[in-house]
Amino acid sequence: MTDDAVTERIHEALKEKHLLPDKHIVDTGYLDAKLLVESQQNYGVDLLGPTRDDSQGPRSRRERVCCQALCRRLGAAACHLPDIGKTSVSWTPHGNRHGTEAIKVRFSTKDCQPCPCRQDGTRSQTQQPRRLISIHPQEQYHALRQARDRARTSDYKQEYAHRAGIEGTISQAVRTCEVRRSRYIGLEKTHLHHVLTATALNMLRISMWLAEEPFAQTRHARFVRLYRQAA
Repeated sequence: MTDDAVTERIHEALKEKHLLPDKHIVDTGYLDAKLLVESQQNYGVDLLGPTRDDSQGPRSRRERVCCQALCRRLGAAACHLPDIGKTSVSWTPHGNRHGTEAIKVRFSTKDCQPCPCRQDGTRSQTQQPRRLISIHPQEQYHALRQARDRARTSDYKQEYAHRAGIEGTISQAVRTCEVRRSRYIGLEKTHLHHVLTATALNMLRISMWLAEEPFAQTRHARFVRLYRQAA
């Protein structure tokens, strides 16, 4: 099960206990375009975290040059491309490779065949290639765009810095209590294990605070340390 599959379950559990936060700071695995919208609509929770990078290659970025007007008209029934003067022939809902909702937009082969930008506009290897793009539904598109814009601001960086404390707690739990794997069979026993682990971590941190032990420094991989020494 992927991380984003449990985001809604976490919010539902918090709702039942009246503990829903206004803002939920998560890492990349726990959010996507759909969750950005549904968390706000269904639970009033603002997901704050880094979105997945656009992993498509340079050629795909050249492809998007042909559909800049399309991205500004996600709510339209058809798309008109002013650079080549053509209109899409169909918009079809489908699931993308990540299993989330998307819209597949097709253009006519008759329009794409004579286009001078065809090599940049499609990666199809068929005899009659045509432009085909996949986009998010309108609400998800705007939510993802806003999240990416927010991630560039200084306020976002200050807020997301709180995530470091969460990651530190996870790291400490893994190293001292081995929480990556459950020692027990059954959800109830595993839950009890987690509760006892949290209690132990609290006691450990209290003792370290009373002993005035300094905060640990951020650890770096051995290769990074070796590289810095060589530089």
